[in-house]
Amino acid sequence: MKNLIKTAHEWLLDGGYKIEDVSSGQGVPKGSRLKIEKSGEELSCVIKYSENSGRISFTRMEDGVWKVLSEFNRVLYVFHSPNDPNRVQILLFDNKTLLNAFESTFIALQKEEKYGYEIWLSPEKENGTRFLGSGYIDQAIDRAYVPLNHFKEQASNEQAALKASDSKASGNGGIMDEIKTMLASHLGVNAESIEIEVKIKSFAT
Repeated sequence: MKNLIKTAHEWLLDGGYKIEDVSSGQGVPKGSRLKIEKSGEELSCVIKYSENSGRISFTRMEDGVWKVLSEFNRVLYVFHSPNDPNRVQILLFDNKTLLNAFESTFIALQKEEKYGYEIWLSPEKENGTRFLGSGYIDQAIDRAYVPLNHFKEQASNEQAALKASDSKASGNGGIMDEIKTMLASHLGVNAESIEIEVKIKSFAT
């Protein structure tokens, strides 16, 4: 859970957002309620996450208000890829998109007298009345599909690049550090995990 929320934060920061944690209240995970700002636009954002399911849930109150969903401008959904647990899918939605999806499902269930105020819907399309509003993935404002440690490795490589730059400026390390950094960026791994072996071929004179 913490890794998924942290990945969501890092993705927002990497995308140029400023973020502020405004999570409060019993049972509310730290970091799951945010104030986000980009290009002068300030919005509220709730993070939903899933370790092993593609569906997210919201609850409709008796007065017709969707708890949490009605209170935030954006919904950021982050979850493990069902085909690769080491990769994470990130989807950003306008809350109106999900309000329409969940409300249409609620109305359809009411017509069939299948009562329930907590509804679970997947971004991918599923059949059946209780999943009527599913399949909203194409309405995402933004989306990403990244390795779970993508941002950690990215930060490590940036630090390695800075270290290489410092070494070059001081006359230490230099070219080998630069080569490691370039290889790390190309391969998508940590620069510190790369070892380079140099062999010098002798020539007859």
